[in-house]
Formats: sequence, C-alpha cells, structure tokens
Amino acid sequence: MMDIKIVLIGHRGVGKSELLVRLKSYFPQFHYFDLDAVIAEKLANPVYKIFETFGEEYFRSKEVEQARLILNKKDVIVSLGAGFNLENLPEDVICIWVRRPTDSDGRIFLNRPTLDPKLSPLEDYLARFDKRQRKYFEKADFIYDMPEGISILESKTLAKKGVLIQEKNLFKEFLFRTGKKCKGVLTLNPYNVNTRLAFETVEFRTDIFSAKEIIRLVEIFGKKSKMILSFRKDNVHDLDELMDILPSFYAVDVDSELGAILDQINAKTSTAIRKKLIVSCHIPDIDENTKTLDSLVKVKSKAIVKCSPVIQSFTELKWLYDWYMKNPSGRMIFPRSDEDSKNSDWQWFRHFMLSKQVLNFVNDGFSTVPDQPTLLDTFLYNDSFTQFAAVIGNPVHHSYSPVFHYEYMKKRNMPYYRIKIEEKEFDEALDFLEEIGLQAASITAPFKEAAYRRYQPRAGTDIKIKSINTLYLSNDGKAHIANTDTMGLMKTLTQISSEVFKKDLQKLTIVLWGGGGVVPAIKSEVPSVHLVASRDGKLPKGTKDIDILIWAAPRSLLTQVPKNCTIGAVFDLSYGGNSMGLELAKQHNIPYFSGLEMFKEQGRGQQLFWSQFDERK
Repeated sequence: MMDIKIVLIGHRGVGKSELLVRLKSYFPQFHYFDLDAVIAEKLANPVYKIFETFGEEYFRSKEVEQARLILNKKDVIVSLGAGFNLENLPEDVICIWVRRPTDSDGRIFLNRPTLDPKLSPLEDYLARFDKRQRKYFEKADFIYDMPEGISILESKTLAKKGVLIQEKNLFKEFLFRTGKKCKGVLTLNPYNVNTRLAFETVEFRTDIFSAKEIIRLVEIFGKKSKMILSFRKDNVHDLDELMDILPSFYAVDVDSELGAILDQINAKTSTAIRKKLIVSCHIPDIDENTKTLDSLVKVKSKAIVKCSPVIQSFTELKWLYDWYMKNPSGRMIFPRSDEDSKNSDWQWFRHFMLSKQVLNFVNDGFSTVPDQPTLLDTFLYNDSFTQFAAVIGNPVHHSYSPVFHYEYMKKRNMPYYRIKIEEKEFDEALDFLEEIGLQAASITAPFKEAAYRRYQPRAGTDIKIKSINTLYLSNDGKAHIANTDTMGLMKTLTQISSEVFKKDLQKLTIVLWGGGGVVPAIKSEVPSVHLVASRDGKLPKGTKDIDILIWAAPRSLLTQVPKNCTIGAVFDLSYGGNSMGLELAKQHNIPYFSGLEMFKEQGRGQQLFWSQFDERK
C-alpha cells in the first residue's frame, strides 16, 4: 500500500460524506472514516444531540481526539466536519478541499444543529463562511471543484461515458500518479507548484516567479510537460537571464505592453524561438484589446495573438468570436467575467473552445480566473463536436441539469453547458448560441414564457400554457417545444396528501407562492390552486389555513413569507440548499418536501422529448 493519509475538508453540506462513499466504491483498498459518524457511534448519540447536550467546545475536543487516533493508521481517507480545527492535523496529512459553486450562497439544514441559536439557520452558516474559506485555502493541497448535482447520480451511472467515471479518473491520477496528463495549461504558482497531477502543459509567469525560480522549475518540469514562459508587465526579468533556457519552452508569451521584450526577442533570438512567440493582451476593453493586438502583428511580430478582455454581454462575446473566426489559426480568445461578478459568466464558452484552440487554461482551484474550466471539466469536455446543449436561465450556477443530462448528451456527442443570460439580451444571446451550434436546451427561470414567444412560430404547434422548459432545434431550422414542468408534480402532491394529511388531494387547500413562468403549468394540473405573488404576500380572502404551500419564490429581500396562518406542509420546487421555503419549514417545524424528485421527472421527460428528434439515431 501507499501509506497515505488524506482528509476531506469543506463547508457544511458540500457533500464530503457522499464523496467519501463514492471514493470507497472507486478505491476499496483504502480505509475510510466519516469523523462525525465515528464520534456519533462512540458517544451513542447523533451529532446534533451531542451539540445540544455538551456544547460545541466538547464536540470539537472529541473531533481532535478521534482524528488523531484515525490518522495514526496507514492508507486512510477521512471526511472532517466543516468546523474542525485544521491546525490540529499532522504535517504528513494531505488536505483535499471539496467545494461547490453554491458554497457562498449558504445552506440550511433540517437535521443539523444551529451552532449559534441567536442567528437564523442561513445567518449561522454565512457567519462562519469567510473565516472557514480562508482556512480551507491555506491548508488545501488539492482543491476538488465538485459539480452541482453529482450526489443525485446512481451507482449504475458509473458507465463509460458518465460523470462518475470521470470523477474516478481524476482521483485515480491524484492518488496513484499514473503519469496520464491532464488536458490544458496549468499556470503554476506557489500554492500548486508541488501538484501531484501531471499536465500536458505548464506555464511559468515572470510576475509569479523569479528568473532563478523559473530556471529551477524548468529542471523539474522539463521532462514531464510542455512549458510556456510568460512575460508579464508587473515584474519583468531581464531577457538575458532567461535567454539560455528559451529553447526549452513550447511557447514564449509576451504581454502586449512589453514592447522592449518583443523587440529583444525579434532581434536576438533564433527563427525557431520566434516561431514559438505568442503576444497576449489583457486590456479589459474589447475594442482596445483587439486593436492593440492587430497593430502589433502588423508592425512588430507575426506571432499568434492571445486576446483576454472582460466581456460584459453576449453582443461583445459575439464580436470577440467573430474576430477570432477571421483567423482561428493565428488567434486565441479567453473572455473574462467582470471582477464584480459573483459567478463565472463565460466558463461555458471556455468549455466550448476547449477542442477548438491550441491552448486552453485550466483552473485547479488555485487560480484567480473563475472562467477557466475546472480539473474535472477537462476530463468531461475534451471531445470535438459541432452542436451542443445547455440549461439557459438566470441564475444557473446552482443547476443540477449539466450533471443530470451529461451522459445522455455525451452519447450524442454533445456537451451540455450552463449558460446565464441577462433578461435584456435574451434574443441576442439565443441568436448567437444558435449560430455556434445550440441544438437542445432546458429553459429555466425567468425565460420560459420568452422562449415560448421566440420559438412557437418556428414550431408549427402550440402549447396551451404558453410557457416552455424544453427545446430542440432541428438542422432544418425547425423548433420543437415542450413543457415538462408538471412531471412529478402530482406524484409529490399525492405523496404529501397521503403521508401528512391522510386525505384526498382534492380536499386540501393548496397555495402556490410565487412561480413566475411555472404558474401556467401548475395551474393546468391543479386548477384549484390559489396563487399568491411572493412580493405582495397577500393570501386569498378568508384563507387562514394552508394545507400545502408550494414554494416557488426566489431568495430576495423583496420576497414575503406567509403570515398569520398555519401551514401543514411545504413543497419546495427548489432543490437548492438556501431556499426560503426550506428556511420557513425549519423555523416552524413544518414537514418539508424538496423539488428534487420533481426535477428528476422533468429531466427524464426532457430526454424522452429530445429523443424523438435525435437526428443521430
């Protein structure tokens, strides 16, 4: 065996325990421990009871005690609680930080203790978030950006083309160092320079490493990976210091503002080295960026150019892509999201370009560029293709759809992305997406009615509720539209009426709180449902008792919650961890039913619909 000791760290509810179970199925030769479960077994009490009875300080002491005992063993992988004091870990332990895009949204738990009873469940999570986030980053040896929804996949999906097999492949490379190289370019920095993974290409930047350090890194990585030397304006080394090792590099990348370095390379280096030259520009404004590169190519260099502007809209993205397509062999494009954007706007486009450009940068978790594909993405999205599918909405960073539909689309040689669109540019965005190959889509809030208006004239058929969540575009330009929103709705409502009320559904008072584009679909299935605008919050006159509250409102300061009434059960159309419907159920101890099963039924319905028009059959 390997005598390896690994701990999984990360925020509450991220999925460490579930990942531990999957790792055990992938690699049974290791010994696996869920620290919370170990403590609960030792003290013969669930964790929340230990907190309630003895307090947090006592629980933390037991964490350290049991962790030390476990980590004295060989070949162990341990899942730690979010609040474990990482300073108590031995030096020889490898820390894997497990994180998800929704970590910063916060999570609410029906079955876990609130650590500070003075705070709401969500406030309790967020109060600890920033401090824990910093600790995880400082301690992490490896960061696993786990996709949303991977926990819903069943073990039978460990198929040749499934997400789980690619997760297994990623961890196989990490654990056993087989030497198989990860796709893409990894920019090295002090945090990842000792990476356990092998990469096709690594980049050394002069604003990160000294000339002496770069020379040393060439000795280490020269036999393992192709290398790129990048001169950046923030810390420019004398070219003479690095002249002797220039032939070692696959490419030499010079920032467009470093005219003197460009002149030196053109004057002092061989033709072979000049052929490796890339000129890059990171000026935020797209017009200034492309003009700078075009000018340099005309005047100073015939190098390949790399354009990385901040892109603010689909109009700008289309402009950038059109510029690239005028000379795809001589240009590379890497759109960046605005720094104020909470989540990446253009990661999907970086995925789209993975098989189209010579170089593509990867984010191993230690990068500051959120638009770069993650490590797992490079395993999932590396095949060439002509058409693609997507979930389209705003927000979409929380969506399970890319994971749910991955294998179905992979069999049809179509990647499936999550694409966020601003409402004001819906049609412009869809024009561009269709132009570059969109064929199938899951339409989510707030675009279900807008999508109906756009595509119904091309469909030749109508939908009574005038709202769609499923789209397929044939190669002849015809649109096929459907709404699977209500699939699973009646099944869950019937389950609630039976389990909670022991009554027929028709005898219950059902209120839909919010809903937007899903209202017509639900109204068509449950005509007696009472509709309440979530910003208004006014119940129908005379209604004091709600049997089933269908929660379909977003988390917002403007969203009201029901007042002066009793609620028998909450059916939350969301499956997110920070839903206000979930919070309402926890605060008032109301039976809670997630929309996850309904989501799965909707997804299966979408796949059945798409299969009718699959032109690859």
